[in-house]
Amino acid sequence: MVMLFTFPNIVEGNSLVNNKDIKNWFVSLKPWNGESSSLSRIVWINCRGMPLFAWSNSSFRTVVEL
Repeated sequence: MVMLFTFPNIVEGNSLVNNKDIKNWFVSLKPWNGESSSLSRIVWINCRGMPLFAWSNSSFRTVVEL
């Protein structure tokens, strides 16, 4: 599963990417270079208020099926 997180500014984004505790939650965590990493359709979902630990394939499926 690939996720894209957006931040209000570069400083906050870099703070997350460089946080060693946050890095342990992900297989890989890196700034997006503007290229797609998927050969299939890409959908952007903007969801606020959902904690990071709650994101999973089933939670994405629930949101998309709506």
